[in-house]
Amino acid sequence: MVERVATLQELETHWSLRDLILANEALDIREEARMAADEAAKRRAEEGSP
Repeated sequence: MVERVATLQELETHWSLRDLILANEALDIREEARMAADEAAKRRAEEGSP
């Protein structure tokens, strides 16, 4: 999935390499949490639980 967090110009002029690494890690963590929540909801739906 591609997140539109910053423009290319912003990345080239305002973000440091460290900023990019930290932002990428944050996006990875957010995606992992989203996938875990989706999987938990799927399991609950299959079990018939709210």
